[in-house]
Amino acid sequence: MKTLFLTLRSPYPPQRGDKIRAFNFIRYLVDRGYEVDLICFAEREEDTDYIVPLRGYCRKVRMVRFSRPKALLRAALRLPTRTPLQNGYWFSRKLARQVKSMISSERYDLIHAQLFRMGQYVKGYRMPKVLDLTDSLAMNLRRRMRIDRSLLLPLIALEQRRVRRFEVDIAGRFDVALVASEIDRFYLLRRNPRLKIRVIPTAVDIDFFKPTGRSKEPVLLFTGTMGYFPNDDAVLFFHREVLPLVKREIPEVKFYVVGNDPPPKVRSLESNGDTIVTGHVEDVRPYFEMASLFVCPLRSGSGIQTKNLEAMAMGVPVVTTSFGFEGIEAIPGRDLIVADTPEDIASQVIRLLRDPDLRERIGRNGRKVVEERYSWRVVGRKLVEVYEEVMEGWQSG
Repeated sequence: MKTLFLTLRSPYPPQRGDKIRAFNFIRYLVDRGYEVDLICFAEREEDTDYIVPLRGYCRKVRMVRFSRPKALLRAALRLPTRTPLQNGYWFSRKLARQVKSMISSERYDLIHAQLFRMGQYVKGYRMPKVLDLTDSLAMNLRRRMRIDRSLLLPLIALEQRRVRRFEVDIAGRFDVALVASEIDRFYLLRRNPRLKIRVIPTAVDIDFFKPTGRSKEPVLLFTGTMGYFPNDDAVLFFHREVLPLVKREIPEVKFYVVGNDPPPKVRSLESNGDTIVTGHVEDVRPYFEMASLFVCPLRSGSGIQTKNLEAMAMGVPVVTTSFGFEGIEAIPGRDLIVADTPEDIASQVIRLLRDPDLRERIGRNGRKVVEERYSWRVVGRKLVEVYEEVMEGWQSG
């Protein structure tokens, strides 16, 4: 099957949620004999260096250089309209021409667009199409509005209303829309029960992320793309309200924050000496290996948290919140720990730091969950089943 794949960013290297999902979908499809052509933005000049490794999977790779100043202008020009500002931010006439040229010159069996920002380029084409929303951005923004007290709040509220309308509308223009969790599916179906939505979770490369020796030092770890509100908020919340409670009982505890582009307010946490903010790292596995616990104290967000699955795959016990637990088919208390208040999170962290046998047991159970439900071999089959369902629908008229 010849497939045109559209992604916001270069799927390679797979170092953040959307890139991990796109890269592994492409790799799985190619391993099963699919022909995949890729169109995406090059956010940075060095992204064009990844065309070569991507050609190891994709038949054709087309990147369009992304300009942030032009993107901000295009977003501002959407203010008088009813469409999301993000649609303007991620719209490029050059990329639209590239999409049109490839669709007209190739006989694609199916189009796969990742996120509604790329879906806008192909929503009008009458052919088999799958839209991977991954999560509901409207739900994500609504949750952010409950805790964000920045000057951006009025703009976020405006965007939330626009996205809430648009993501439901565009999902209805595709044969199937994909999300990573049942929570996101339910949220969208409440807006339009007629939508055809399938749940395909993001998975983990279980051969790459696998258990090694555990550190005996009291080291807590958080990983994730920084500069993304739910991650920044989680780190600041943990450092402000949870870590002091842990330090009363275990003064030598260290908190590592690993992820690209930490903003100044996250960088400043290092001044206390109990927190290490690394910024970009080529490989997160050494940090999982040195960690006693993985903490994911999200207070907003949507979808499924790949960071938790990676920790579980590494055999590192996870302490997360109800938001961080969403979409993960596991049993709290057995496979990971779920707690929401600062006092409860701190209590669970202290309990696990003091009980190596419990850490070992939960880490082992978490690994088993990922092996059984969240490997790309398991999840990739679900994507192929969706493709086959869509193609059968077109063939039957």
